[in-house]
Amino acid sequence: MALIRIRSLATLLALSGWLAALPAAAQIPCPDPAPHPPVSARISPPQPCNGDPVRLVFEACGPCVDLVGAGIGREGIFVHATRDDRDCLLKICERDSLDVALGTFAAGHHFLRWKVFTEQTFHGGSGDSMMCAYVHEDSLRFDVSPSCGTPVDSLPYVRNVW
Repeated sequence: MALIRIRSLATLLALSGWLAALPAAAQIPCPDPAPHPPVSARISPPQPCNGDPVRLVFEACGPCVDLVGAGIGREGIFVHATRDDRDCLLKICERDSLDVALGTFAAGHHFLRWKVFTEQTFHGGSGDSMMCAYVHEDSLRFDVSPSCGTPVDSLPYVRNVW
C-alpha cells in the first residue's frame, strides 16, 4: 500500500472534495444464505479394507471452480476453492481434483468432517465485481471392511447353491 503524505490542510480539503465527486461504485451484495460450494468428496479406495491407506478426494468442475489446496491443518481437514462466475458461462466441465492422505483405518464405521473455504467472485453488468468468502462444513461416512478378497473356494456374490 502506498503511503501519501499531505503537507497542508488546503491539499487535504482539495483531495477530499475530489474524492467525494467521484461516482460511487455499485455494490453487488454477497448472496445470503451462502451458496453450497461446488466441491464434492469421496473416499479412495471406494471400499477400503483394514490397514489400507485411505485418501479423501475432493472434486470440482473447472474452469468454473479451481481447487487451490487441500490438507490437514490445526482445525482439521480443509479444501480451498475459488470460483468466478465469468468462467461458468460455458457448460464445460474439466475435472479438477485434489486429495488428502488420511492414513490407515481400523475395520468399522468412520465419520469424517472437513471445511470448504470458497472465494467466489460475482460480476455485475456494469463491470463491477464483488468477491465473497464462505466457509462451509461437510461430512462423509464410510466403512472399512475387516478383510478383503474372496476365498479361493467360493464364488463372488453367491451365498447358497441349491
